Amino acid sequence: MYCNIKEFNDKILVSNGVFMELNNDDLKFNFGCASCGYKEPHGHIDTERMLSKLDQIFDKNDLFEAERLLKFWQGEAINLNDKKGELTILNELVGLYRRTKDSKKSDEVIDKAIKIINELGIENNLSTATIFLNIATNINSFDNAEKSLNFYLKTLEIYKQNLDQNDKLFGSFYNNYASALANTGRFEEARDTYLKAISIMESLPNAKPETAISYINISYVYDYLNDKNSISKCMDKAYKYLIDESNNKDGNYYFELSKCVEPFKERGYTEIANKFQSEITNFYNSNK
Repeated sequence: MYCNIKEFNDKILVSNGVFMELNNDDLKFNFGCASCGYKEPHGHIDTERMLSKLDQIFDKNDLFEAERLLKFWQGEAINLNDKKGELTILNELVGLYRRTKDSKKSDEVIDKAIKIINELGIENNLSTATIFLNIATNINSFDNAEKSLNFYLKTLEIYKQNLDQNDKLFGSFYNNYASALANTGRFEEARDTYLKAISIMESLPNAKPETAISYINISYVYDYLNDKNSISKCMDKAYKYLIDESNNKDGNYYFELSKCVEPFKERGYTEIANKFQSEITNFYNSNK
């Protein structure tokens, strides 16, 4: 049995205010270097400060403003010849364009990110593996699951060399990799891979929203495997994790929750879906 890739991928959940101007603390300069005779400007952007500001914008769900901020910082990184800083920006843009569903811009920043990774010779770094995972998830979400598998396998190889098998990063990896497997019609492999993700995420603190998403995702695999009994069990588990009192109700939580509204509606849990949507709307309105 093979699924319609777009039909399946549409169901899978693939982990504002005023523009904030930079001040002198936003940039850390180190002008000149011995190799260029102190003629070229060098330095690095303050990525921690940038990511903090980006989180504030995401709490308002202002994706347009998020792009403006990231493009500004990208320009600053280029001016400072800060390749690693630019790579951080590009990785954030990859995720942003997945949210805005802009495949053209996604392809452009992916190409730039891969070029910088090759220039810096960091193809086997752990941080690069996370970028590969982000890239793979984008490619998969834009209906090219077969192509995405190459980047998923690159990520897996690096993770195996650097991480404990129960690390949270593996949980996120298996959840996204399973989506690509399902989109290529490999449903039994997808089911087993989602179960790996769930096993890891359930053992970790503060990972309940991500665990809920894995349960929702695997429920769609059970559709194609004709295992109707498991579908309702998965949705019940997902609901339990989403409403757990230990969840930190921040922007990331509500972003994850927003992915769950439509699946609950599709499964007939209309009241629950409406309740979630109301919570999401109230959160973003309160941050405007």
